[in-house]
This record gives sequence, C-alpha cells and structure tokens, in this order.
Amino acid sequence: VIGPLLVRVTTLLGPLVDAAIAAGDPELARQWIDGVEPGVEHLSLRGGRCRIAVARARLALAAGDAGQALALAQRAVAIADEATLPLDSARARVVLGRVRAAAGDRPGALTALETALADAGRAGAEALSAEAARELRAAGLRVSARALRSGAAGVAGGPGRHEDLSPREQAIAELVAEGRSNKEVAGTLFLSAKTV
Repeated sequence: VIGPLLVRVTTLLGPLVDAAIAAGDPELARQWIDGVEPGVEHLSLRGGRCRIAVARARLALAAGDAGQALALAQRAVAIADEATLPLDSARARVVLGRVRAAAGDRPGALTALETALADAGRAGAEALSAEAARELRAAGLRVSARALRSGAAGVAGGPGRHEDLSPREQAIAELVAEGRSNKEVAGTLFLSAKTV
C-alpha cells in the first residue's frame, strides 16, 4: 500500500513544488520533498528518485542556484533513462532545458527541450508536450521540423492530427512540420505569408 501511495505522491510533487514556489513559500516545497524522500529511498523507487531530483532542481533554480539545479536535473535525466521511464525522462529534460536556458546555454536547452517534446509526443502526453513547447518559446528557441514531426506523431487523432486545429490550420501545421518556410507554405496554400 505504501509503495503505490508514494508513487502517486511523487507524481504530484512537481506541481506542488511549483505551486509553493509561485506562492513565495519555498520552505513549504522543501518540506514536501523532504517528507516523501525517506520512503522513496527506503523502497528504492527509481521513478520517485527522479521526481525528487526534478523537484529539487526546480527549487534550486527558483533560488537562483543554477549550478545545483543543473546537477539535479542531469541526475534526474540519468535516473529516468537508466530505469527506462520515458515520461519521467521527458519531465526531467523539460527542467534541464529550463535550467540550461536560464544559464544562457541555448544549444543545450534546445537539445533537452526538443528531446522532451519528441518523447512526450510519442507517449501521447499532450500536457507534457505543451509544457516543453512553452519552455522552448519562453527561451526564445525555435523548434526544428524534426522535433515537430516527432512530437506531433503521438498526439490525439493520429500522426500530425490535433483536434483543436481547423482544417486550414492543420494544413499549415503539416507543411511547417515538413520544414517549409512561411513563404513556401503561403505559396502552396494560396495565402499571404503574414496569414501563415
């Protein structure tokens, strides 16, 4: 009973830590992390270890300690990859990308966030894909066509389909995902480049 409960608790740890940080109460976030860590260690829950490292990385980044945040995010990625936990790996890479972007490492941020976007897309994790895309935009980075294709493959409705897009928007998105420029898309669909 305690093992499954800890898995559920550690899954919620990231959003709880983010909420505490946003509320200006990093001590509360630290208490939540410290509260679940002994049980996770006692049961050797690798997913829980990854989520704790991600939560601590978020806390360190919020405190302005980029070095500590980077080490923790890299540790989280390593744990998730070693344990073959693709969603935890994608979540850890989102934080790694955020940390690298904050440190001014644009190529490192782009790599981490594109990988997270692609992995989340393949897993059908739309919210996680959206988070990775938001972090890319927040860092001022442009998503490559390869990452868009990889990320779009797992979303609802099949390869490259998204229910929230109109048929025209879908056609534009598909052409952009193929790597075409706005001008090329405009010419293909008989639109202005500004409309695209």
